[in-house]
Amino acid sequence: MNMVYEKTIKELSEFRKVHFLKPKSDENKIRVYLAGSMEFSPEDNFGTKWRNEITEKLDKKTFSIFNPANEVKVFAEEQKLKESIGDNFNIEKIRKQFKRIVKIDLYEVLRSDIVLCKWSNTILSSGTPGEITVAKMFDVPVLIVVNDPTKTSKWTIGCSDNIVTSFENISDDMIKMVGNNVK
Repeated sequence: MNMVYEKTIKELSEFRKVHFLKPKSDENKIRVYLAGSMEFSPEDNFGTKWRNEITEKLDKKTFSIFNPANEVKVFAEEQKLKESIGDNFNIEKIRKQFKRIVKIDLYEVLRSDIVLCKWSNTILSSGTPGEITVAKMFDVPVLIVVNDPTKTSKWTIGCSDNIVTSFENISDDMIKMVGNNVK
């Protein structure tokens, strides 16, 4: 890696720490952004099932979770928009709505200490690749949980700081990765 690139990443990381502050209530906690397919995961209730399960599993004194699926108003509007599209596909209406969702999600990625990503090699995802790419660019650690890492894209692997195959020891995995670097 060349020096200019390393310097740029370091500057972006410092910029993030100054300009994307966590809420005061999260200052002494590890703030976790839960990334993973929503739009193309109806069998997982649009990504809410695994997110709710992991939120319950994590210690509330150690972790603060940002679950984009819990942003009920935004997600409900997104679902209502998808249902109303039908044969009347309106790209401008979709663009307007999703610009807002993209901005909120990426803002929350940058406010986080770590991104915990449930990756699927078989389900499409439009937002997740963008979230982990932005996290990598701003030096936010990314922990990916995937059933079979050998079938995961090289880009995804390149955006990760660690890959595991289950949520079994996820608390310990995140604590090891973030350590004393909680901003």
